Amino acid sequence: MLGSSLYTDHLAEFQQKGALQLPSQRGLDVYGTYVMPCRGFGLLTDPRDGQDGLPVAIAPRGRDLLETRAAMPGYETIRDLLLQGGVLTGEHLRIVGPYFSVNGLAKDSIERDTLLRSMFEQYRDTPDVVTSYKNFKMTTTWVARLIGSGALAAADIIASNFGQVVAAAPASVTEVQLIWMEYELRRRVHFACELLLADVTETLQDLTAGTPSAIAERWLSVDGISPAVSEVLGVDEISRERTLGDVLHTMPRAAFSEGRLRVEEGRNQPRGGNMALYGLALLLSSYRSSEPLRSARILQNRDAG
Repeated sequence: MLGSSLYTDHLAEFQQKGALQLPSQRGLDVYGTYVMPCRGFGLLTDPRDGQDGLPVAIAPRGRDLLETRAAMPGYETIRDLLLQGGVLTGEHLRIVGPYFSVNGLAKDSIERDTLLRSMFEQYRDTPDVVTSYKNFKMTTTWVARLIGSGALAAADIIASNFGQVVAAAPASVTEVQLIWMEYELRRRVHFACELLLADVTETLQDLTAGTPSAIAERWLSVDGISPAVSEVLGVDEISRERTLGDVLHTMPRAAFSEGRLRVEEGRNQPRGGNMALYGLALLLSSYRSSEPLRSARILQNRDAG
C-alpha cells in the first residue's frame, strides 16, 4: 500500500480522533506517483492543441473510468477533499472506502472490467506500447505463479528472484527473471554509489578540502570497522596492502545475496570510512553476482549514457 509507512502518524491520529485535516495545498508527490502508470495504460495522454498549461489530458479509456467512478456514492465529497482540503471523517470512509479498495473491485464488475481492459489490451500499436504491454503481461504472469502458494511483498519477490538468478546456470534464466534481476542489480549499484557519495561529502566537510587520495586515506585510517562492514567484507580490519581483487576473493559469497537489500543498515553506518566501505562491499558483490551473466552475454554491459 502506498504511504503505509510514510503516513503512519496520520493514520494513528485518524484512528484516535476519527477525523483528519487534509491540507488545502500540497506538493506534486502524488501526481508524480500516479501520472506515469496512468499514461502507461492509456488512461492519460498528451494535451490537445489549445490546452496550453495542462501537463496531461484524460484519454478516452480514462473518461470511461471517470464516468464509472463519478456515479459512486460520495465521489464528489472525496474529490473536493483531495483538491481543496478539509476534514476527512470516519463516515466519509465508511461510504466511499470500498470504492478505493482493490478488494472492492470484486463487487464492481464495470470498473473492474474497464481496468482489466486498460491493463491488458494495448491502446496503440506503436512499438513502445506493444513492448510495454508485453513486459507487463510477462511480469504479471510470473508474479501470479509465485504468489500461488501464499502472499508475498513485491520487495520479497524481487529479492528472491535476484538470489535465484545469481545461483542459477545462466542459460536457465528466463527473460522475465533476467529483467527483474537487472532491475535489482541497478538498484543495488545506485544505492552503493549513494553511500559512497554521502561519505565523500561528509569526509570533505571534515577535511575542509582534499583530493580523492586524501579522502581514501581518511577512510583507510578509520578507527575500527563496524560489525556490519566486517560481516560483508569478511575481515576484522582494513589493510592498505590488499587490492580490490583480494577483497573480492575473500568476501563471503553470502554477502548481500540473501533476502532484501538492507538499506537502513547501510545508511546507519558511521561516516568517515564505514559507510564508504559498506558501499564498496555492495559494489563488489554486485560485480561478482552479475559476472557470469555478463560473461555469457546474457546480461548486456549497457552504455552509461
